[in-house]
Amino acid sequence: MLPCCDFIVSAMPKTPDSIHYWNRTRFERMKNSCIFLNVGRGRVVVLKDLQYALNHRRISGAVIDVSEPKPVPLWHPYRFTRRVLLINHSSFYSNNNSNRLISLYKSQFQKYALGQELENKVILRK
Repeated sequence: MLPCCDFIVSAMPKTPDSIHYWNRTRFERMKNSCIFLNVGRGRVVVLKDLQYALNHRRISGAVIDVSEPKPVPLWHPYRFTRRVLLINHSSFYSNNNSNRLISLYKSQFQKYALGQELENKVILRK
């Protein structure tokens, strides 16, 4: 599928299986015009392999929302790699977030205290 894609969006969580998933082998299978976007965890991308793919025009560009380390320090190689757009991962920031979080915590605590089913419950199964 990789050779057919104009855009590849990675929203992978960090798991033992996903660490360094996006590597040189996968970047080399992509179209030269492909743009790679990472909005998942930073550790799923092999940084030196992404830089290689960009520097050797194996892919057209990259949008990095999440990186390792974060935030991206001034000395970080992403800042010196052409055709990389760094986006500050700030999906949490909002004028209303404090009120929303307090309301959510209060609601969840009340449900817990009453023995009711919690919202947004994460079930970890393999």
